Amino acid sequence: MIAEKGSARASILETSFLLFLAKGYDATSMSDIVRETGMSKGALYHHFTSKDELFAAAIRSYFIDIVADSASPADGFDGFEGAVRAASTSLTDALTHVSSLGAEMTAYYRFLTYAIDRHGPEVQRALSARLRTLSDAAERDARSGARRNRIAPGVLADMALATIEGAALLGSMEGPERMVARVEDAVDQFLATVRAAER
Repeated sequence: MIAEKGSARASILETSFLLFLAKGYDATSMSDIVRETGMSKGALYHHFTSKDELFAAAIRSYFIDIVADSASPADGFDGFEGAVRAASTSLTDALTHVSSLGAEMTAYYRFLTYAIDRHGPEVQRALSARLRTLSDAAERDARSGARRNRIAPGVLADMALATIEGAALLGSMEGPERMVARVEDAVDQFLATVRAAER
């Protein structure tokens, strides 16, 4: 979930996130953040004591919470399909939000690379949880008879996430509308292929 609008903390976080997107972690200074927010150093340090604390908060707000929000199946879909569609929607929503802030969507991937470098275990836990959600949904479908389990649940989860992330990365170079369409098309084709393989 992206930080609540209107609060000083949310404003600092969004400004910092945009600077991290534009300049990267190493090239962004606390002085840059003070200047861009228009706040005093004291006001900034009241909310965040260091650049690393700010970066960790940005990772939580703009990645980890978004991943966690995708744990519920998408409206109108159950099981594995619902979990895949929820995961794809959470990513396309996040990238569309990045674009709406005036940043390039491809910058989000640079941000995630920095996030892995600086907070790898936390990022890995979030990705593992997303894969577990997908795998658990596939396993439940197999137990209920909704699918035949010809493809192992863990493999299905890996394939689903690779499809979503790959399509989003390719589409992020083409603008938000094309990115969303590319992800939706890839997910539709992936799910159709899985259904055919499970017959």
